[in-house]
Amino acid sequence: MEEIGVLDTGVFVAYFVIVVLIGFYMGRKKKESARDYFVTSSRLPWYVIGFAMVASSISTEQFVGSAGFTHRWGIVVFNWEWCNWPAMLILLWIFLPIYLNKRIVTMPGYLEKRFGDGPRNLYAAISILAAVFIILPGVLYTGGLLLNEIFPAIPLQSGIWLMAIVAGGFTIYGGMISVAWAQTFQAILLLASGILVFFLAINKIPGGLSAILWAEEDARNHLILPRSHPELPWTAIVVLVFSTNIWYFCTNQAIVQSCLGAKSRWDGKMGIIFLGFLMILTGLCVEFPGLIAYALNPNLENPDTAYPFVVKQLVSTGLKGLVLAGLCGAVMSTIEALMHSSSAIFTLDLYTRFFKDTPDKKLITVGRWASATILIVGTLWAPMVGQFGSIFEFFQKCWFFIAAPVAAVFLLAVLWKRTTHTAALWGLLLVLPLFVLPYVMLVGKQGYGWQMNEYNLAGVIFVVSFVFVALLSLVTKPPKPEQIEGLVWRPSMMKLPEAELALGYPWYKNLWLWCAVWVTVMVAIYIKFW
Repeated sequence: MEEIGVLDTGVFVAYFVIVVLIGFYMGRKKKESARDYFVTSSRLPWYVIGFAMVASSISTEQFVGSAGFTHRWGIVVFNWEWCNWPAMLILLWIFLPIYLNKRIVTMPGYLEKRFGDGPRNLYAAISILAAVFIILPGVLYTGGLLLNEIFPAIPLQSGIWLMAIVAGGFTIYGGMISVAWAQTFQAILLLASGILVFFLAINKIPGGLSAILWAEEDARNHLILPRSHPELPWTAIVVLVFSTNIWYFCTNQAIVQSCLGAKSRWDGKMGIIFLGFLMILTGLCVEFPGLIAYALNPNLENPDTAYPFVVKQLVSTGLKGLVLAGLCGAVMSTIEALMHSSSAIFTLDLYTRFFKDTPDKKLITVGRWASATILIVGTLWAPMVGQFGSIFEFFQKCWFFIAAPVAAVFLLAVLWKRTTHTAALWGLLLVLPLFVLPYVMLVGKQGYGWQMNEYNLAGVIFVVSFVFVALLSLVTKPPKPEQIEGLVWRPSMMKLPEAELALGYPWYKNLWLWCAVWVTVMVAIYIKFW
């Protein structure tokens, strides 16, 4: 991308100033308890929850990597946004009622209530390792690449540290309330910039939307591809739905933490439904530029340059700064979520394990130091991401594997009362060797020419993990009924508490109504592009 001018630079810098001001301003209130610092003590409205969740889930890995993958393979890549709805429904009606009823603060905290200390400690360690050595380094690396692309005078490593320092400052200071409100601004900005590119494309490219969509060959026009597809067969989408997405949206602290701070049960659930509608837009913001780039030039030498190529071709001076600020917001919002969620897990699930009865003020201090340490380690590890073939490949092939056992354990924990402590512990232990599997496969491909579809392998790991945990539960001592009270899902949990129902919700606030509209739209999309 060509170096941007003074006006665009001013817009870009203004973004940094505004988001820092929002973060510090919203975090200025004194924190009365550790719960207040880590999950805001029930203060987040539904729209902040939705925006915060979409901001946590979108980074330049999607804006750059997904656009490039879409340029290469077509509409099927939209599944990474549009195929999230089954997992979000599971969070909405199954997981979230349990989390809120039991006042869960962290995902390992649920495992403690359900199974005891062992699974909690293990999943806490897994969550921190995944954040520090996979997700956070990848996000920081793409952020550094972005700054280097915009301002060539800023070296890659310097850009990584700049992103870390700016995002880290107000996150450490203000906690979850700063993160949530900063993410609301960032989500609005990144969605606005993405939609701007969408409308510029359909107005500037001859033939508009039809020309962009149907510039594709027929094989690139489907959300579901044959099992024989070399990279993205339909089996990959099944894995995405039942393994990776359940891990990501139902058990991932960075995503779920804003729901845990909901001001009411209705706000928590409505926030997820709102997120469902926003994810329809994210497909247009994130993957659609890959289709635009293909319509403009189907022979890009490096597909990962698809998004910068589209911005260069279609976006004018002034607006270009806004679009680039949206990209930067996608990076920083994810950094904020990962830092804060990891520090919450370290402080509340690991530190308090060894230092019981620590005062809340001390826990907040520990959380701040944990955030800083996690950020520094992730920043130092970030250059490792450059060893993979593409940004998108790095993320998917690292978390596809570790997601499988985690999703299996949590699903069985909430749906089957017979699931035992021993089975959950051994199921989570399966994750540890999977941390190094992507690197082993990378060496195997480069050194020995291994050929395999990683998505299908992840599906096999999920099935094996699920069966393993179920069988081990059957041969170990079952939990006592009082140990699992309120921790295993029942259909009655889908209802709002009587105290909230007594307040009376008008028809336009009916959760089932909006959920039905959302699901109908998603089904229509899949019928259209099957």
